[in-house]
Amino acid sequence: MSGSNKTVRAWQGIYMKDMYTHGGFIEGDIGEYLDFSANIAPFGMPAGVRAAAEAAIAEAERYPDPFCKELIRALSQKTGLCADNIAVGNGACDLIYRTVQACFGICCLCDGGKNKSGISGRKAIIIEPAFSEYERALKLFGVEVIHYHAGSVTKCLSRKGREGIPDRPDLSELSEEIGHDRIGNIGLIFIANPSNPEGRLFDREELVGLAKICGKKGIILVADECFMGFVSDKTQYSLLPLIAKEQESFENVLVIDAFTKLYAMPGLRLGFLAGGSKALIERIDSLRQPWLISTPALKAGIAALELTEEEYRLPLADHLKKQRRIMKEALENLGFEVADGQANYLFFTGGIKDLKERLLKKKILIRDCSDYYGLSKGSYRTAVLTEEKNRRLLEAVSEAVKEV
Repeated sequence: MSGSNKTVRAWQGIYMKDMYTHGGFIEGDIGEYLDFSANIAPFGMPAGVRAAAEAAIAEAERYPDPFCKELIRALSQKTGLCADNIAVGNGACDLIYRTVQACFGICCLCDGGKNKSGISGRKAIIIEPAFSEYERALKLFGVEVIHYHAGSVTKCLSRKGREGIPDRPDLSELSEEIGHDRIGNIGLIFIANPSNPEGRLFDREELVGLAKICGKKGIILVADECFMGFVSDKTQYSLLPLIAKEQESFENVLVIDAFTKLYAMPGLRLGFLAGGSKALIERIDSLRQPWLISTPALKAGIAALELTEEEYRLPLADHLKKQRRIMKEALENLGFEVADGQANYLFFTGGIKDLKERLLKKKILIRDCSDYYGLSKGSYRTAVLTEEKNRRLLEAVSEAVKEV
């Protein structure tokens, strides 16, 4: 093997190993484990969604619709947004990477070899702790990343932050810093709402305030709302209704969502992005590959959007609210500090640094959050699943605590 091939192989090994530190992955057969590491809806894929995906196999001998017209039409009806303000993708990750490319990359076909996105800043802010793919996508395009802690409402978030993290400001302080140019050359901000791994919700007024300041400074605000569907009163927190009502006021705002978590279909890969600027949406959409979404994924997505709030999302949110309360109380009684999360997972910390390894021996998988920016060993996230599965997890954690 030549030296260059060895270098490529070595780089690929490091990159691939680092990539799969997310939940829902383990060396070997994950089917042997009770998986609390990936935050998927606890009752599995809805029957109608599964039936639509399975029926679509009969159409697999034909290419899927490259423009996803039927799905975008259904999304438009569901969200109240114009179809031109929506783009679809092969999961949220695809949309994250294409958004960064649209803002910071150079499209030789569209831009004549120059970045014509209109974004002048070459730095980006990530509200931490957060999904690592934001940073990965930004670094891929040579963007300098500023990690920013936005005043955790929980006392359990590790205070042992890394160098460069401000001392726990909230969004109003961030708005002030940007507004007074104390943080300059910013082109984009990533924020997850609810946050991951804490599951906390940001106040919408603060988010709108940040969006307006960003708009004045030419900054794109990207809100990741992939877990918003698990929040009972999501319309009080989501930015989508505001964009639908007055898109001109939110031309610098993008919202990313996915079918992955809420409809338990991570293997089908389907997400969507919405924003106030049709031009920005068109630019992001122009960067996709043709036939990006498979026919089974398209049909599953359309079936998912046909489900009413009353028959699916609201009962699911009620179940999660009840089980979160039970799990939070139980973990606190075992000596852990638990965030008051509002999504389908709980973030907790404690003195047991090897809890994940101890639970693995019991064939239970949770998410070790020590690789999140600013968090350390002893930080964990667990999905909230069915009552029976949650009980088994709590029993296993209790046994692990007694073993220490």
